[in-house]
Amino acid sequence: MESLAHMVITDDWQFIAHRSTKETVADLIDLYDRLNDCYSTYEACISAYTTCPAASTLMPEKSVLIGFYESPPTELGKLLRDRRNDHALDCCPYCGSPKKPNELDHFIPKSIWPEYSIYPNNLVPQCRDCAGIKWNHYFCNKTNVAYFLHPIYTDLLPKVFFSVDINFIDDFTPPTFTPGFALESTSTEDKARIEKHLAKLQIPARFAQYCSDQFVTWKNMRRRSSFTIQSAMTQRVTEKSSDGISAQDWETAFCIAVLANAAVIDFFNRIQCQTKPVRTLGARVVLNV
Repeated sequence: MESLAHMVITDDWQFIAHRSTKETVADLIDLYDRLNDCYSTYEACISAYTTCPAASTLMPEKSVLIGFYESPPTELGKLLRDRRNDHALDCCPYCGSPKKPNELDHFIPKSIWPEYSIYPNNLVPQCRDCAGIKWNHYFCNKTNVAYFLHPIYTDLLPKVFFSVDINFIDDFTPPTFTPGFALESTSTEDKARIEKHLAKLQIPARFAQYCSDQFVTWKNMRRRSSFTIQSAMTQRVTEKSSDGISAQDWETAFCIAVLANAAVIDFFNRIQCQTKPVRTLGARVVLNV
């Protein structure tokens, strides 16, 4: 996972929304000063992760504010699409899943604090699985701490390194996968925050399921094409890991674990390629299908 500190936006998206012909634009303009007051305290609110944000004073205007996110005018809609898709991320900054994030998360949920509906720094790209789990959860009243880490305003998520142990028995028994997590030097408090984040997003179970799915995927690839698993996985690791043993995403961790397991390597390399033969008729090439 990586820090998204570079995604901080200083432009005021309110001005862009004000240029629209949306029928509620006058209502939004009237809220300008109140929204700016909320925005000015946003970073402090994120830093105070042991304090639940005060109840929104803009709930009566909720439909107006959320309406500009869910049915944005043209210019604002382009900014939202760019925020969602044009980010050059190849894994989810919340969980490390090796999928391009294709959802926008309101880090402070818009359903409870609608003032942050179109505040750009509250909008974080994430994967669909995290979006479904995180939803409108934000603060745990039992432990008095925020559930999640903000990828834009914390450097803790890049300190998480993934690993997995593969228990391979034989060719006929599906292997099992035990995820592991290593942390760079952090305080006890920061470690607890990271662990809460990982647990709330169900990352251990999701990571293990990913490895199980990947095992089947690579097995099928070996049936379709003849290649050495060592070369293919070494290439993947080289692309993502500077030292070949550290992984900040699930795919790299899976490949490192396979390369370290001689029994799994042997299993993959013994799979016979099942490519259908090609027969020729004169100048024509005909595939047997």
